Formats: sequence, C-alpha cells, structure tokens
Amino acid sequence: MTPLTQIVNTALTDAVNQYGTAVSPVLDGRGLHWEIDLRGVLRGVVPQSCPTPEVLERLVHWAAVLDLALAASDRAARGVYTYRGTAGNRPVEVRGTVNP
Repeated sequence: MTPLTQIVNTALTDAVNQYGTAVSPVLDGRGLHWEIDLRGVLRGVVPQSCPTPEVLERLVHWAAVLDLALAASDRAARGVYTYRGTAGNRPVEVRGTVNP
C-alpha cells in the first residue's frame, strides 16, 4: 500500500465511521476499516482485533445503517459474512470473519 493510499483510506475510515456513529450511536466504538477497492466498491472490514463474538453484531448494525443485505455464502470462504448493497450509486459491502 502506498503512503497516499494509506492516507486516503485512513481519512475514509474516519469519515464513514463518524457518519455511522451520527446515524446510530450504537456504532460508537464499533467502526470498520474502510477503503474503495479496485472494483470501485466502498468496502468496510471488521478489524482483526474485534472479539469473535462481536463480529456478527457489528456487521448487522452496519448493514442496518447502510441498508445492506446478507450476501449468499461462499462455501470456500467459511466463516466469512458479507453484506452488500448500494449507497446512492456506489456499491457498498461490509464483511467480517467469525472463527470457530
């Protein structure tokens, strides 16, 4: 990751997490790492430091705030949960991994 990409992703993460907290105070302290991937998708990922029991709860709250739907499971990506939708005309997805 280039230094410029890191700066942009950090600013994006801060902005989207502030938006989420403003819309739903329950998201305070439950932010995601945000980036715009190569497909142009605004993608939020649950931090690896998040305790496993909280991963799904965090994803569900973000999905509700952003009006996203649970995507069909990928059998090859066991334990990975992804919610997808759009914000305006931008595709959005949030994902996290629940380790057994």
